[in-house]
Amino acid sequence: MMSLTLTMDKQWSYFEEAVRKMKSLVGDSETNRVIKNALFVISAGTNDMIYNVYDHVLGRFISVSDYQDYTQQNRSVYPGLAAVVRFSISLFRLNCPSHLHHRICTENQNADSQLYNQKLQKLNFRLSQRLSGSKILYLDIYTPLIDMIKHPHSYGLEETLVGCCGTGLLEAGPLCKPLSRTCEDVSKYMFFDSVHPSQKAYSVIATYAFKKLFPLL
Repeated sequence: MMSLTLTMDKQWSYFEEAVRKMKSLVGDSETNRVIKNALFVISAGTNDMIYNVYDHVLGRFISVSDYQDYTQQNRSVYPGLAAVVRFSISLFRLNCPSHLHHRICTENQNADSQLYNQKLQKLNFRLSQRLSGSKILYLDIYTPLIDMIKHPHSYGLEETLVGCCGTGLLEAGPLCKPLSRTCEDVSKYMFFDSVHPSQKAYSVIATYAFKKLFPLL
């Protein structure tokens, strides 16, 4: 609702429409070959939890556990992808985004994130058994990001609590504009804005992913 993003069902309908157009252009065989060898990433979790479960209004109508199950259900209802490889990405520490006016990380929300990741790994195992011919890999972004918070100097970081853009506490996405004030050296910041990691942090995650996942491909 806040970002006006499309629902998972709507995105899926667009994908089906794209497949139909591909078949009309290059035929069924070539379309199936492309899809079979494509890499699909289904990303859902962090924003959903922040803007729903932890919202003061919406959070009254659903429990953390139920919403975790709901978001993961969306990952399992599209077996028709028939993809060779699908990535599932772990949930990062939910309780740290500075746009919530502070970075005081409560243990309850941290436990929610860890529980979500445990459920996701179990779901991946079930899907890999059900979808023969597919390979489903779990990308743990929780571990490298938490390690950056605990040991910033090991990564050349100096600031892990405040973002580089604006005040570093509230701005995110479109609120970070070309004329917004930015830090002098973003490479020393873990976050670019109040929500999103910096290029330096993403580089650490990418290196971690290459080492952990690509040997399994």
